[in-house]
Amino acid sequence: MIVIVSFFLLTGCLIIFSAALGLVRLPTFYSRIHASSLASSLGMVCVMIAAMLFFYAASEGFVGRALLVIFFLFLTVPMGTHMISKSYYYRELKDSRDTPADE
Repeated sequence: MIVIVSFFLLTGCLIIFSAALGLVRLPTFYSRIHASSLASSLGMVCVMIAAMLFFYAASEGFVGRALLVIFFLFLTVPMGTHMISKSYYYRELKDSRDTPADE
């Protein structure tokens, strides 16, 4: 069981590290927010699966909190990313004189 937990934990950490690299290396705001939202949420899901398996093996019972955290992540990360990118889009349109407005 420890091998499976280690695999999920290491995979999650590598995915989160790739999200951090995406924040540093990608050129535009939209590509940065895309990398950070997708990779960090997938990495956190892997870490939470590892935690769920570890505590399931340790306590011999069902671990529902990890499932609630995964559900909460999948519910809030896309909405938060959408709202941040939408506000940046409207701010960019307001600041830029040569960008045509959406009808």
